Amino acid sequence: IASIKTQARDAAYQVDGRTYTASSNAVYLDDGAVQMDLKSAGTATLTVGPDSQKIQDAVMGLVASLNDYRNYIEKNETYIKDSALSPVQTAMDDLKDQLGTLGITQKEDGSLTVDQAKLKSALQKPSAELRELMNGVDGVATQLETAVTRLGNASPLTFAQEAEKIQSDFEDFIYNSSAGMLKRVLQVSLLNEYA
Repeated sequence: IASIKTQARDAAYQVDGRTYTASSNAVYLDDGAVQMDLKSAGTATLTVGPDSQKIQDAVMGLVASLNDYRNYIEKNETYIKDSALSPVQTAMDDLKDQLGTLGITQKEDGSLTVDQAKLKSALQKPSAELRELMNGVDGVATQLETAVTRLGNASPLTFAQEAEKIQSDFEDFIYNSSAGMLKRVLQVSLLNEYA
C-alpha cells in the first residue's frame, strides 16, 4: 500500500480585500470575537453584526423586571418606603429622551412600556450612538447599574416604613442585653474572687 503525502500549507484568506495567512484552518476575526473554520478553497461571504433579536429580548426583559420591581414596591407600600424606587426612577428620568429613541416610554402610573416596532427599527440600524446609549459611560446599563448598586449598598432599614422604631427597639434590646450580660459577668467574677 502506497501512502500519499500532501505537503501542509498555510491557509490563505481575504477579509475586506486584504490577504492573510494562518497556520491553522481555524481563523479568528475581530479580535477573537468571530471564529471561522476553513474547510476548502472557495469564496464565501461572512456578515457579522449584533443579534438584534437577542438585544430586543434583553430590553423587553429589563423593562418587565423594572415594572415588576415597581409593582412589588407599590404592593408593599405598608412596609417599604417609596424612596426604594428613587434611584431607579432618577435613572429613568435622566434617560427619558434616549429611551424614547428605543421606543421605551413611561406611562402615567410610572410603569414602562415598549413600542416593539420602534425598538426593532432602532436595533436594525446599529450605530455608535446606539452603542453609547446602551453601554456608554452615561448609558442605560451604566445608569441602572449605579442605581441598583446604590439600592444594594443601602441598609434595608433605609427603606422600611417604621425604621426608626425598629432601630430604637433593636438598640434598646442590645443595650439591655449587654447591660444584663455585663452585670452577670461581674457578679460571677466577684463571687469567684471572694467566695
